[in-house]
Amino acid sequence: MDADLAAWLLEGDPAVRWQVQRDLLNAPPAEWQAERERIATDGWGAALLGRQQPTGRWGAPPGTANRHAGLYNPKWTSTTYTLLLLARMGLPPGNERALAGCRQLVEHGHFFPSGGIALWPPARHADGEACVTAMVLQVLAANGYPDPAPIAALTRFLLEHQFDDGGWNCRLHDAHSSFNTTLLALDALATLPPAAATNAAVARGREFLLTHRLFRSHTTGAVVADRFTRTPDPIGWQYDILRALDHLATTRAPHDDRAADAIGILAKRRLPDGRWRATSPPSGARHFALTEPREPSRWVTLRCLRALRWYERPTPA
Repeated sequence: MDADLAAWLLEGDPAVRWQVQRDLLNAPPAEWQAERERIATDGWGAALLGRQQPTGRWGAPPGTANRHAGLYNPKWTSTTYTLLLLARMGLPPGNERALAGCRQLVEHGHFFPSGGIALWPPARHADGEACVTAMVLQVLAANGYPDPAPIAALTRFLLEHQFDDGGWNCRLHDAHSSFNTTLLALDALATLPPAAATNAAVARGREFLLTHRLFRSHTTGAVVADRFTRTPDPIGWQYDILRALDHLATTRAPHDDRAADAIGILAKRRLPDGRWRATSPPSGARHFALTEPREPSRWVTLRCLRALRWYERPTPA
């Protein structure tokens, strides 16, 4: 790896540095684990944890008595999305403030008999939504939530509502899986300890995405949505090829040539100095910007380099 590029990446936030050390520089575990611990006390992670309200939530109007306030809305400063962002940064499990936020989701969300969860009045959906269920499962598992019952219920829901095509859809009765929900489910299930049922579900979900070459129609080859080819910071639920490639890279998925088109898009967007810019984030309020507009992004650059390394250096069988 180019020394100047490595130095620039290591000047970034602890959330970036520990992943650079682990995935790009092959640093000893003790080194990157120590850097990872700093997420809770320095930089982005500390700033997000510092914005938590005394109730354990983020995003709820002060003094509200609404049971669901701040659990899922507003985007992207609510409890769900703040915890999801912290999980993507790699906040180590067991953080007390993150666990307090998790308890708010479990104690004030509504669990259906199916195992799905709603973070709003349950009359809206009879069984819950796969997308929200997946996000809650990911943040509980990533933070080491000590009660196994909600994790088991949410896992059961995802396993039982995987579509025949291998993916998932937020709306349980749609005819075809969605890219958005499939990747959310994959990220959630991959956070769990390995098990035969979840491993099989993850393999089928990956196959759904790869059958579509990560962003194309499997019947016409056309790009499904232009936004799938963008590379924003990963703050919400939206799918893009970089998030999909990062899933494959971080979970050490087998090399697959069907990712070539997506890899080619990343390669073309690389700046002459080896870095990448972040594309515009989804609309909605954010706690703070992770990347300055039009400036190269360390987080995006890390993830692009990790994706290229995964594609170019297949994991040994």
